[in-house]
Amino acid sequence: ALRASAALPFAKMCIKSSCNWMRGTIYNVALNDYACADEYLRRVLDRPGLSHSSDVYLSALSTYCTFSLKIFENARALEYATEGARLALNLGNARFEADFYGIAGAAIENERPGAGIEYINRAIAVIRKQNDPQMLPTISFYLSEKTRIQMEQELYVEAATTCRERQSLIEEMQEKKVRIPKGYFDVQQARNYAKLAFCLQMLGRHTEARQAADAFDCTDFSKTIKGKQDIQHYYTLTDDRKRVMQLYDDLEKYYFQQDDTISESLRSVIMERAQWHRSHGEWREADMNSIRAKVLSDSITLRARNRQAAEFEVKFKTQETRMALSETEAVSRIHLIIILALIVILAVGAVALWRIVITQRRLHQKNRALFDTVQQILKKEEENRDNVLGSPPTET
Repeated sequence: ALRASAALPFAKMCIKSSCNWMRGTIYNVALNDYACADEYLRRVLDRPGLSHSSDVYLSALSTYCTFSLKIFENARALEYATEGARLALNLGNARFEADFYGIAGAAIENERPGAGIEYINRAIAVIRKQNDPQMLPTISFYLSEKTRIQMEQELYVEAATTCRERQSLIEEMQEKKVRIPKGYFDVQQARNYAKLAFCLQMLGRHTEARQAADAFDCTDFSKTIKGKQDIQHYYTLTDDRKRVMQLYDDLEKYYFQQDDTISESLRSVIMERAQWHRSHGEWREADMNSIRAKVLSDSITLRARNRQAAEFEVKFKTQETRMALSETEAVSRIHLIIILALIVILAVGAVALWRIVITQRRLHQKNRALFDTVQQILKKEEENRDNVLGSPPTET
C-alpha cells in the first residue's frame, strides 16, 4: 500500500505529461498551431521531477526537434537532437537514438547542404546493429533521404550506389516478410527506380537507365500522378519525345483538373518542357512555354502579394478595432474616474456638512447651557439684593 501510494503521484505526472505530449503533437501535425505546440511540449520538457530516461520525455523531445525543423529553428533542433541521441545511447534505446541522429542530419543539411549524410549513416548503422526486421522500413526512409541529398549535390555515382543498396534492402524486407501497409513495396521500388534511372542517365549509362525506367513502368505507382512526377525528370533527359510530351500533358491536365492553375509545381513542369524543347532546337515551342512559365511566375508572385496584402488588411482592421476598443475603454475609464471623484467629493462634503451641523448644534447647546447658568446666577444675585434691601435695620 505504501509503495502504491508513493507511486501514485509519479503515475499522475506521467499521464499528465503524456497528455501534454499528445496535445503538442496534434497542434504541430494536424492543426499547424505552432505556438500551442511549443507551449504543450515545453510543459513536458520543463516539468520538474520527470525522468529524462522515460519514453514520455524522449517522445516529447523527438517531437520538439521535428517541430523546430518545421519552423526553421535548425540550431535548436540540432541541439536537442544531439542531447536526445546521448540520452538514448546511454539507455540503449536504438529506436530513439536513430530517430535523433536522423533529425540532427536534417538540421545540419538545412544549414550546410551535403553535411547531413554523416548523421544519416549513423542512424542506419544503429538500426542495423539491432537486427530487427521491423525496423528495416526506417532504413529505407533514411536511404531515400541520403539519395536525395546526393542527387542535390550532383553526386550521381554515390546516389546510384545508394539506390542499389535500397533496392537490396527492399528485397530483403520482402524475403523476411516484414509487416508493412499494403502497396508499400510497390511505392518504394517505383520511387527508387525513378531516382536510379535519373542518376544513371546523368552518368551516361543509358542502357542501365532505360532498364531502371522499364522496371519503374512495371509498378502500379507509375500509373499515379505522383509516379509521373517522379519519372518526368528522367524522361526530360532522354530523346523519347512521345513519352516526354505525354507526361507533360498528363501532368498539366491533372493540375487543371485539380484547379491548381497557379502553383510552383505547374510552373516547374512548364519550365522543364521549355528546356526540353530548347535542348532539341525547337525554339518556338521553347519560347511559348517560357512565356507561360513567366506569366505563371508573375501570377504566383501577385497571389502571394495579394495574400500578404489581405493579411495586412486583416491585421490593420484588427488593430483599428483594438484601438477603437482601447479608446472606448479609455473614455469609459475617464468617465468612471470622474464619477468616482464626484462621489468621493460629495461623500466628503456630506461628512463635512454633517460635522459642521453637529458642531454647531453642540456649540448652541453649550451656549444655551451657559446662558441658563448666567441667568440663574443673575436671578440669585437679584434675590439676594432684594432680601438685603427688605430686611429692617439692626440697632447698634
